[in-house]
Amino acid sequence: MNDCIFCKIIKGDIPSYTVYENDDVKAFLDTNPNADGHVLVVPKTHYENLFDTPDEMLTKMIDTIKTEIYPLLKEKVACRWSYHLPKQLPRSRSKTLSHPSNSKIQARCI
Repeated sequence: MNDCIFCKIIKGDIPSYTVYENDDVKAFLDTNPNADGHVLVVPKTHYENLFDTPDEMLTKMIDTIKTEIYPLLKEKVACRWSYHLPKQLPRSRSKTLSHPSNSKIQARCI
């Protein structure tokens, strides 16, 4: 999707500080964090919104958070864990990020 900010980040057109990356997801620091260690976990495949994201991908995202990203953040930031599944705008409808995307998971230390 040409106007999707997350697709641009995944392709490298927009710089990001990558925390973790595999074949399925990219996790990077939020540019406007709510807390230390605020990470966005985004599937590398574009999906219109959370409800169009296949269950298999959502499972992969949660598993990656639990087994890869959380241990990294726990070690580096010494934090407790929280996560947020946004329920606002579809991923491809907004050129600006006035609301979180439906197909990303925000994870942060609290």
